[in-house]
Amino acid sequence: MAIASQKLDTLLSFDAEKLKRELLTLADEYWSDHVNADVYHGEWRLLPLRALADHENANVILQANQIHSNGVWVNLPVLEKLPVINELLSQIQAPKKSVRLMMLGKGAKILPHRDNDLCIEKQAARLHIPILTAAEVQFYSDGKPLDMKVGELWYVNANLEHSVINDSETERLHLVMDIQPNDWLMSQFDEASLITSQTAPTAQCLAELTKKLLQGEKDFVALMPVVKQMADIYSAWTDIVLDDDMNNWDDIDTGAGVAISPLQAAKCQVEPIRTQTFLLANQAAITDILASRLSSGEGYIEPIKILYAGTGPWGSILTPLLPGLKKVPVHVTCLDIHPENVTALQKVLQQLDVEDRVTIHCADATKWCPPEDHRFDLLISETMSGFLCREPQVTIFSHLQQFLKPDGKLIPENIRTSIWMGEPASVFDAEKIGSFGDKSGLPFKLADLLHLNRETAAAIHRGEQEPLNFEFELPEVQGIIDRFYQVTDIIVYKEHYLDLQQSSLCTASARMHFQGGSGDIVKYRYVINEAPVWEVQLPDYFAKQPVLQADEKSEKGLVYLPRLWSKYRLMSTPHYDAQGLQKEFEQDVAFCNFFEIPCFNIMNFMTNGYPTLQEFEDWFSRQANSYEQIKIEEANKLFMSV
Repeated sequence: MAIASQKLDTLLSFDAEKLKRELLTLADEYWSDHVNADVYHGEWRLLPLRALADHENANVILQANQIHSNGVWVNLPVLEKLPVINELLSQIQAPKKSVRLMMLGKGAKILPHRDNDLCIEKQAARLHIPILTAAEVQFYSDGKPLDMKVGELWYVNANLEHSVINDSETERLHLVMDIQPNDWLMSQFDEASLITSQTAPTAQCLAELTKKLLQGEKDFVALMPVVKQMADIYSAWTDIVLDDDMNNWDDIDTGAGVAISPLQAAKCQVEPIRTQTFLLANQAAITDILASRLSSGEGYIEPIKILYAGTGPWGSILTPLLPGLKKVPVHVTCLDIHPENVTALQKVLQQLDVEDRVTIHCADATKWCPPEDHRFDLLISETMSGFLCREPQVTIFSHLQQFLKPDGKLIPENIRTSIWMGEPASVFDAEKIGSFGDKSGLPFKLADLLHLNRETAAAIHRGEQEPLNFEFELPEVQGIIDRFYQVTDIIVYKEHYLDLQQSSLCTASARMHFQGGSGDIVKYRYVINEAPVWEVQLPDYFAKQPVLQADEKSEKGLVYLPRLWSKYRLMSTPHYDAQGLQKEFEQDVAFCNFFEIPCFNIMNFMTNGYPTLQEFEDWFSRQANSYEQIKIEEANKLFMSV
């Protein structure tokens, strides 16, 4: 495990005020903007003090940013103007490479990023000495805040993700150096951190983190460091590292959905509430099955048989529980289509000393069949994306449910898709207050779509189409409906659920770019193919809306206004007859000019939310130079015969 960023034991001695005065004497020509503009907002400037010998007389930009090299490093002439920094550097008793002053402007941010391989484990060390800072400066390393104070010496593991936010009213200035690790440097570290970093992670480490995860509150921020540490342990055991390039790993097409790459599957581990909820659900389901067996009164307890389909490389929603079940008769059959996942999972099971209780098959879970008489108590599979698209969850459940015992259980117990008017913040809160049927205000649930559970999975396996086809009416509302929300939430097991925003699986995505009216029918059909998707038939409200005649009058008696409204509300639809209506454009302009309203303003208003005729007339009357009755009558005389 890597040595974390930390304050070192060295007590530095220097005159901070004298150093600030020295720095004020330096001209702007010594400073350069950081070249990596993609990773910061605001002002981030550098002043190089040591550079590669090849760049000794080069541009300051090159001196400041060419820092990753094993070449010869030399002091730059500017260092002679800074005796306090020279004295400070003499206290760092290790070979120095790049040395720079780094200034972050007030209000500036350095975005989360990594400097690959810049850490002690790779024979490189980055040290920070704060020269000017404030309590409002926030430095994060690997998700943890570092409270850096002026004059302290800090090791920053730049190979880990780090970021800075300067919310203070002054610049933040650090002296930053990259050095070659040696005995002096290693002597500055806390001994416990070195022991931790040099000791291979054990099953006991994972057990302690699992306990912390299971007992923790459902809090994303609090749980994130726990799942990250768990991922570090899995990575150390399997050599599958989350920071690897996704392009190095391949998905597999099952014909019924995409089996995501081993790396992408591993990344699911660090969704804290998702991992916590599945572990709690699996623990509860196994406990219930065991309790049922014990209550039967039989002396012999039949082993609990678990089928785990699509394990990924770590099996992280079940494997951490297995060491704690050593006194429970459990056997797990694991399926995964990726050979890399099978190899990695074998390593995890060996580390946990539970490989004798697990059988692994490198197989396609959408087609695999067990021996004829083999039936399972629990089927676990989390092979899905939001709204059940792309991945093969539906086919895996519909195929494998046939191998469950009559009282067998599914995890997740129920994956629910639905349609909402307005974007809900929480499906489960809405259930608690009974607002599903209340359509007096937004948001409210409009329709249930596929609820993937044991009953529907069995129906899909039988070839029934009803669980995959849905239609619903748009509700009674004023005006045009141009969006609703496609929602996914998951009852993993009993009280263990995933709500919106608690996981990337549970989303509320807007379905837009259509126009519907009250009572219009919307149809959804779930299609199982190489990347499962919903086919949707949306209403076309404007297909049945005519362009009104010029002599039709508005509520206040103005002619031509209804025709103008009915034409321009079609502008953003396929039904706008640009060529046919172009010949009326001069007449439109004349009508608008009569009321001293730019025709362009009307176009903008009409394409922004599909106003009703009454809303349009209200807006028009407020924009007009006059909308008195006498003005309307005069307009009617001019435009009645158009």
